[in-house]
This record gives sequence, C-alpha cells and structure tokens, in this order.
Amino acid sequence: MSNWKNTLLHYVGLGNYDRYVEGLIKKSIAVYHRGGKINRLRALRMYNKIRKNYGCCFPPRITVGKNLYIAHAHGIHVGKTAVIGDNCKIYPNVLIVASVVGDAQLRSKGAKRWHPKIGNDCLLGAGSIIMGPIEIGDDVIVGAGAIVTKNVPPHSVVKNTNEITPKRAPVPAKDLDDSWEKP
Repeated sequence: MSNWKNTLLHYVGLGNYDRYVEGLIKKSIAVYHRGGKINRLRALRMYNKIRKNYGCCFPPRITVGKNLYIAHAHGIHVGKTAVIGDNCKIYPNVLIVASVVGDAQLRSKGAKRWHPKIGNDCLLGAGSIIMGPIEIGDDVIVGAGAIVTKNVPPHSVVKNTNEITPKRAPVPAKDLDDSWEKP
C-alpha cells in the first residue's frame, strides 16, 4: 500500500488519499508527454509505483483531457492507446481495454489506437467494461457493471451489455403541464 505518512494523514483527515493518487496519475501522464528519454523513463517509474502501491493501471502513454476525476483509483485498468476526453468521471474497477478478438490484426495493420476513445463529459460507473477500438460520444453515462463493445452515440445511457438508450432532452419548466385534468 502507500507509505505510512500518507495513510496517517488520510486517517486523521489532513490528506485526501484519492486526490493524491489522482495527482500522481496526472503527473506521470504529463511527464511522459513532455517527451525525451529521461522524462519517459521517469513517467514509467511513476507508473510502476502507482500500479504497485495503489492497484490501478494508467499507463503514461494514454491521452487524457482536462479535469479528469477519478473517484477511487483502485482496480481501474486503462489500455495504453486509450483516449479520455475532458471532464470525465471514472469510478472504481473500470476496465478500458482492447478486445481479445481482432487485437492482433489491428496491431499488425499499424493501427494507432486499439483501445476505446471516450468523449467529453462522460461518466463511467463502477465495474463497467469498455472494450475494443470503439468510440463513446460526448455526455454519455455508462452504468455500473455495463459492458460496452459497440460505438455509443452522444447523449446516451448504456446499461447491461450494449443496451444503449438515448437520453431525453431536458424539458424547460415553463413547458411542463402540472394540471391534474386529463386532456
């Protein structure tokens, strides 16, 4: 686990354990994307420390947008060619991985990405699995325990296995009819 100072600070309420791990993940990604051999080695060393001490796998090669929120970093596994958009929330035990079938063909063809691409403002519920070189649109909610293997259009909700339901647009309050009479 983590060192005793971080654990003690978290226990007494003076440190925020989840934000600390999130900061380490973001720092390793930023150091890797600065370029250069030394920065990449530093980032990989930080990645190995995060993976060993905190039980989550965020390779520094991934592309991450602004304001990524990781609720609890435990059990999260992200593939190295994944792309995560701005303002996304990831909850524990989420897998963002390549599919087993067809993965070798993608690599042999020279594909640049064989992991999922996640749009902006997405929420990935606890225990969800997103698999393959698919794209998830902006403002998508992937429910807890959902399995996604197909492309998801923007503004949708995914539950169970590839059960995609489009979100209903919000209705302005002035258009709501609150009368009890039947038309």
